[in-house]
Amino acid sequence: MIDCLMYFGIFALVFIVNYLAMKQNRASARRVLIVLGFLILLCFIGFRYNVGTDYPYYLNSYNQIADLSWDKLSSLRMELLVAVIFKVCSSVLVDARLVFVVLGFLMLYPIYKVNRLYNYKYLAYSILAYCVLFLPFGLNGMRQGIAMSFMLLSIAYLVKGKIKNSLVNFVIAVLFHTSSMIMLPYMIIIYIRKWKKINFTILNLVVTGLIAIVVLFFLNNLLVDSGITQYSYMLGNIDTDKISLSSIVVYVPVVLMALFLGKNEERNGETLVYKNLTISGICFYVVGTAAQYLSRFGLFFMMPSIILLPKLVQEIPDKNARIIVKISFIVYLAIFFYVQYSLLGKHEILPYQTWVFEGVV
Repeated sequence: MIDCLMYFGIFALVFIVNYLAMKQNRASARRVLIVLGFLILLCFIGFRYNVGTDYPYYLNSYNQIADLSWDKLSSLRMELLVAVIFKVCSSVLVDARLVFVVLGFLMLYPIYKVNRLYNYKYLAYSILAYCVLFLPFGLNGMRQGIAMSFMLLSIAYLVKGKIKNSLVNFVIAVLFHTSSMIMLPYMIIIYIRKWKKINFTILNLVVTGLIAIVVLFFLNNLLVDSGITQYSYMLGNIDTDKISLSSIVVYVPVVLMALFLGKNEERNGETLVYKNLTISGICFYVVGTAAQYLSRFGLFFMMPSIILLPKLVQEIPDKNARIIVKISFIVYLAIFFYVQYSLLGKHEILPYQTWVFEGVV
């Protein structure tokens, strides 16, 4: 329980700093607080020791790549952009573990960039949602964690009509983790709905259903047969079905908010896009109970809830009701984290150690 309180303490501190930043009228003061909140999270992510399923895998890969010539990087079973980053870092970093600081920066930067697109209107609640709902996964699968962040930024740019920026960030996401390609059909739908009148909700659900069928009956067996489990001991030590089921149950408030709030659509319909992607994420969590090796696909679709939920809360016209929902939102996030904490245990995010305590704790 002490470890859990430590996580809550870090998240609360980051929330307070970002809340103060959100309320600042002076750009300089806001900038300082935003940087402070960013650095707190970056230190939390980057200076950990032996925390996360993929922690030893990344260090082994880093050391392997450091000894390889540039022309051999393409032969690795790792996305080329990650291999290039590892290669560059190996020539400038004193300690190999500092690579987690670099990866942590890449994972956090798009989240703050998305909030900047919304003029930091939802900053505190947005970052808190990210910390609780997605950061624990990012501590274990940093490549996909980075890909998820850049994919969210790509979607945000797309709904804002900034096509080139969206495309660049989509490519970056794919270069960090090829699973990002699952979002391509949805990106196409989001794009064409700006030019043609289509029922986005129905088309979104149809595409989700088709992909779910492919995942269940083809991709899952293919990846299992290829021995993908050797890359993560988590799958052998944790009941991933329970994790998926708990996620579905705890995400019920997300679905309810998506369905019943935010009725006044903006001109570009971005709330509708985020709502439908979030609902698709629930569908993939359901798929994940039968195809546990691919349940993480749902995270790509749930990432828009980082903006969606604070956005829906902010749209509540009554001030008192808005305050009640905000408090409920924070309580809901705390419950979600504790549920996942209880299921994941030591195999994922606990106990937390830093280099300072290496060999002591």
